[in-house]
Parts: sequence; structure tokens; C-alpha cells
Amino acid sequence: MNNKGSLGKYKTWVNRLQTYLGPLNFMMILYLYIKQDPLDIIWQVWVVIIGVLLSVLLMFDLFFVFPSELGYGSKKNPEWMGLRDEIKEIRSILLMNNKEMKK
Repeated sequence: MNNKGSLGKYKTWVNRLQTYLGPLNFMMILYLYIKQDPLDIIWQVWVVIIGVLLSVLLMFDLFFVFPSELGYGSKKNPEWMGLRDEIKEIRSILLMNNKEMKK
């Protein structure tokens, strides 16, 4: 039996399990906090506040953080930039062929 291989499998399994349980633990702690009525606000209002806050954070991430992260990753890997240029070239060729076929 290969102990190194089985240890790697267990490590991967534990990492995935931690990834799945992290948000669940956060939600349980948040639920307990909200049920204590902090700041004398009922839990339904907290749900609305959290929903609005998460929506704003998601929009900020989608419009500002995510595009710059993609740009940084593509600049870091020059092969990715080459692939992007090749895709643009193929797309322009296909568009020209499509226009010629319509005529």
C-alpha cells in the first residue's frame, strides 16, 4: 500500500471538506448572532441588511475587482495573451467569411 498516495488523497478530502464547511459555519454563527437581536433590530431586518450588503459587494467585485484580476493574470502569463490574440484573429476571419457567404 502506498502511504504517500493515500495521505495525499486524505489531504485533498480534508481540504475539500473544509471548503464546504466554511460557509456553513459562517452562516450558523451569523444565525446565532442575529437571533440575539443585536442593536434591538429584529432578524428579518438583519436579513435585508445582509442581502443588500452582499449584493453591493458582489457588484463591486464583478465590476472592479474581477476584471482587473483577469487582466493581471493574463499579463502574468504571456502564452495566455498569445492565445487571446489568436482567438481575435480567428474571430475576424470567421466574421469576414460570414459576410462573404451572405453576399
